[in-house]
Amino acid sequence: MSASNLYHPIEPDLQNDPLDCPDDAMQPTMNPAGEHTVGAEGTADSYFPGDAPTFVPFELQELFPAPNAPLSIKPRSWAKLWAIAVAVTLACFLALVVVLLALDKRCSTSRCPFHFSTPVNATLADWRLVVLAGQSNMVGRDTRLAPGDPGDPGDPGVWAWDDFEGAWGAARHPLKHLDYFEKPHGAGPGPRFAQELRRHLASLTPPGAPPPVVGVVPVAFGGSSVLHDWDPDDPNGVFARAVESIGRAGEILPLPPGGVARLAAVLWLQGETDCWDGEVTTAEEFASLTQRTLEALRRWAVIRLQRGSPPPPKQGCFGDAAAPVIVAGTLSARLAKNCRSAAAREGVVNGGLRSLPARMDGRDASGGARNATCGVRVVEVDAIEGAEMEDIGDELHLTAHSLAEVGQAMADAAEPCVCY
Repeated sequence: MSASNLYHPIEPDLQNDPLDCPDDAMQPTMNPAGEHTVGAEGTADSYFPGDAPTFVPFELQELFPAPNAPLSIKPRSWAKLWAIAVAVTLACFLALVVVLLALDKRCSTSRCPFHFSTPVNATLADWRLVVLAGQSNMVGRDTRLAPGDPGDPGDPGVWAWDDFEGAWGAARHPLKHLDYFEKPHGAGPGPRFAQELRRHLASLTPPGAPPPVVGVVPVAFGGSSVLHDWDPDDPNGVFARAVESIGRAGEILPLPPGGVARLAAVLWLQGETDCWDGEVTTAEEFASLTQRTLEALRRWAVIRLQRGSPPPPKQGCFGDAAAPVIVAGTLSARLAKNCRSAAAREGVVNGGLRSLPARMDGRDASGGARNATCGVRVVEVDAIEGAEMEDIGDELHLTAHSLAEVGQAMADAAEPCVCY
């Protein structure tokens, strides 16, 4: 293909030429190389400014207009842009509708703070809340429990806080304690305790009125130490994480206007790690550390969870009007690998736990008389009537059935201290 066929000059608009060049100045000429040019080389009447002529192939003339030519978009291009904008807007709108519908379906059961169309059930106007704290036997490591087996409440009036989803929902094993994504979770004593507590509250409820909802807040952490991890003054410890979780549970509690939420109890199963480590050497020291933790935990739970002003408690029933009851459980002798020795288990940990009622409210470990002010009660795990503790085969963790029995015994100890 010859140069004359490959390259052609762009015809100038002589009628609107701002330079008003003479006609002969815009006539094509030949340069020394035998190529067509327009205008005089290096002069102002070159169509493209500069010292050298510019050549534009036919293939590029439509893509590269003259330097000073006004930019414009063809009507067909505008139509395409409008069509794309409309399609993107519709897609975003549809995606938003899908998200809102999904949230509405999920929140219709009050599992999160967003409620779009489903009102809060009137039975959610009265809550009794329970904090579950301690270490692995409060969590439960027996994963063989299926729904409906002992310890699984199956009660629509028993709810559980899920800190990882940020939502309240029906209490089912496994509850999500603080170490949920770090260690296996099975069935602990919390759901059985909550189920029995709801039955107790139903017996106190006036005829025709629904019993309060029982909500559990699981904040235990396997392998945690009362000496180190449950120190209330440590901003990075398990105690701090527990208080944060309790606070979120209180903020998102699906409580309608005028409703009441009260802290009913704090459950505590802990001591194995301190018994094994040997850093705590006396019952006095262990009791002092545990008392410090439980008093601070109960105080923060009252602040973060309680809402509304409940009526005065019924005569002969104590607890909710003053300090919510704390129920602790001793270490079982069945779990031989939880302590460095039997002497450490009985002399340090269990001895310290048994002294808590006298230290904290001047009563014996059984809680004293029914008409006494409730504070702390201690359950002797190995002395639960009609129950024999069994481990899951590791001599560290109790079975789901055994922990259900522990939850039942804790409920029996707490019931005189929890009012309607």
